[in-house]
Amino acid sequence: MVKKEHLHYYTTEEYREKLAKRLKLLRKNYPYKVTQKDIADFLHVERQHINRLENGKIDVNVKELICYSKMFGCDMEYLLYGDDEEYRKYYSIYRHLYPETDYEDGTAYCPRPEI
Repeated sequence: MVKKEHLHYYTTEEYREKLAKRLKLLRKNYPYKVTQKDIADFLHVERQHINRLENGKIDVNVKELICYSKMFGCDMEYLLYGDDEEYRKYYSIYRHLYPETDYEDGTAYCPRPEI
């Protein structure tokens, strides 16, 4: 059992900032040129909205997470939590839904794109 005091909890601002960095990295490192305008057109929003998402000024909604996930071929868990070891060890929904995918060291399988 993991003790609560051993885990790090992010503030809303820290969390939003980390997510924003992952969104921007995905877009900029994608093999094909994808602009903020491309994503905005796909979501039917203004380009400035995507800019605010990628700069951590506003929260990302589920529709936007799904869009980024589909456009860049990664799962939403990566977008939400990145490579956070504590998360992958103890909080992954995959670990609870698909226990057969757990590795011997206690980590769960979380596919993510190579960036």
